[in-house]
Amino acid sequence: MSIEELHKLSAVEKLKIIEALWGDLVGDEDNLSSPSWLETELIETEKNFLRRH
Repeated sequence: MSIEELHKLSAVEKLKIIEALWGDLVGDEDNLSSPSWLETELIETEKNFLRRH
């Protein structure tokens, strides 16, 4: 499916595709890895949250 075809879909159709893709990714968790920057960002987010609360 091309990007042009995706643009023509309704919001409901797009959400169904997202759900299908998410389900496929979740079923393949062992082959997914987080980007290297994500841990740093999560630590910073937690620090900022704790400072405010």
